Amino acid sequence: MLRLSVNGDLSPGDLYQLLDDRVAPIISNVPGVGSVSLIGAQRREVQVVMDNDRLKAYGISAAQVAQAVGGNSSTFPAGNVEAGTSRLSINLEARAVSVDELRHTVVRENADGSRILLQDIASVTDGLSEATTFNRINGQPGIGLQIVKQSDANAVMVSEGVKKRLAELKSDLKDVGFDYSIAIDQSTYTLSSANAVMVDLMLAVLIVGLVMLLFLHSLRSSLFVLVALPSAMIPTFILMYLFGFSLNLMTLMALSLVVGILVDDSIVVLENIYRHMEMGKTRWTAALEGRNEIGFTAMAITLVDVVVFLPWRFAGGLIGNILREFALVVVFSTLMSLVVAFTLTPLLASRWGKLEHLTKDTLWGRFALAFESLGDRLQDTYAASWSGPWAQALHPDRRRWPSWVPSRWCRPASSVPPSWPAVTVASSSCRWKPHRRPTWPSPMPSRWRPNASSCSTPK
Repeated sequence: MLRLSVNGDLSPGDLYQLLDDRVAPIISNVPGVGSVSLIGAQRREVQVVMDNDRLKAYGISAAQVAQAVGGNSSTFPAGNVEAGTSRLSINLEARAVSVDELRHTVVRENADGSRILLQDIASVTDGLSEATTFNRINGQPGIGLQIVKQSDANAVMVSEGVKKRLAELKSDLKDVGFDYSIAIDQSTYTLSSANAVMVDLMLAVLIVGLVMLLFLHSLRSSLFVLVALPSAMIPTFILMYLFGFSLNLMTLMALSLVVGILVDDSIVVLENIYRHMEMGKTRWTAALEGRNEIGFTAMAITLVDVVVFLPWRFAGGLIGNILREFALVVVFSTLMSLVVAFTLTPLLASRWGKLEHLTKDTLWGRFALAFESLGDRLQDTYAASWSGPWAQALHPDRRRWPSWVPSRWCRPASSVPPSWPAVTVASSSCRWKPHRRPTWPSPMPSRWRPNASSCSTPK
């Protein structure tokens, strides 16, 4: 999670001892820190190099030397001291506190009273361990600190806590020149990703508002729908807090994903309310009847998303841990959008709803009418592209097709088998090719089926 290089005015061995004895334990106490490792350090060690010739001359084995050195580096219990209600344990320290004391360690005591010391059969030096790894940052040597967070800890909070503790240590250890340089900090990537998701979230809200304004042709109606976004997200944040979720990359990604989903229910309900208002009903009646009429459909739209994402909550393993918060945030926000569509959106429409009448007197009116005309032309294009009786059956009010319809779509009556139904199009008798169907589809109502003998247009 966090890697940094530490340097100071001390020797490599003393700096390692300082980090191992003082710095590392303090950083380990920061909430969320799992482990602290030292990289590229040569730890201080006392090296005992035995002389084989002297060992043979004195008749001492290497095991005896190792036993004597180990015994001089141990601590033994020496009993207890009781005083009233307290009880103290006494330990006997048998450690050598300096290299000179270790040199005078007795390896063997002879029968004549003479002693063989460690310095008589080996050379004892105070040195550094062999370097197996090296740590450099910008070409400068130092000792690396690798800090790993706990699996359930927040990387940003742990990084802030470690940086705060390091600043305190730098102030306390300024007499030895303690300084550090951060090489890798994963919290910066997390914060940048979270900020990018927040920007995407705001852009999504803005684009959704512009698209709704383009299709609804009313700033008031667009604001009704946009109110559903914060109204659904605020309860979602409350549920995230109750479930212990944080604003991490997965939860923010889920929020950016559901921006479009949050307005679906409100758009469906609002459009149906305006349809009832166009029938001449009052705002109160239209809001009540429109919401009741479309309620089951809006609920079906919402529950489809719920049944897709909710099973992710029960996934196990690493994938389950990653997707659990993502899935639940989507479910929470989707259900909250349904509640808003059933309550707040009809309330706003019943009080401030108004039908918009577009005219060419204003720039917005001309733009909206041109957009509507484009949609109508596109609809006519799709309708005219149907080459069979379905087009006339589903659109009985269309008596004349656009002039740009290719003539090859309409064959002369003499070239069409007599079993095919005939229709009258644009006051000229011709038989439309019904997609290789010799008869009308059975689901089509009988009143839509034309009479082949009379060559009439479907009623």
